[in-house]
Amino acid sequence: KSFLTFAFGGPKTYSGVGMRKAHQKLVDEQGLNDSHMDVIVELLGKTLKELGVGDADITEAAAIANSVRDEVLCRDSKPKSLYERLGGAPAVDAAVDQFYEKVLADERVNFFFKNTDMKKQSPS
Repeated sequence: KSFLTFAFGGPKTYSGVGMRKAHQKLVDEQGLNDSHMDVIVELLGKTLKELGVGDADITEAAAIANSVRDEVLCRDSKPKSLYERLGGAPAVDAAVDQFYEKVLADERVNFFFKNTDMKKQSPS
C-alpha cells in the first residue's frame, strides 16, 4: 500500500526495497514479463474504475505503473545509444569510411568536398 500511495503522489512513506530487487526472483524463477505487467495495469485500471475513478486519472495511474515497468522486469531502463547498437568505435569507423566513399563517388554532392582531405576527417 505504501508504494502505491507514494507512486500516486501521496506521502513518501515507502521504505521498501527497490523495484528491481523486489521483483528479480519473480523474473528469474517464474518468468515475470510484459504480458504479466499488462495484466497488472489492466486490473489496476478495472479496480479504479469500480471505485468511481475517472478515465483521466486511470490513464495517469496506468502511466505511473508503466513508468516502473523496466525496473520491475529488471531491464535496463536507458536504451543503448545508436553508437552502442551499431557496435561502438570499430563499427562506426567502418560506416563512416564507407559513407565517405559513397559521398566522394556521387556526382550530386562530391563537388562540395573537392578541396577536402577526407583522410583528415577521420581520427584513425
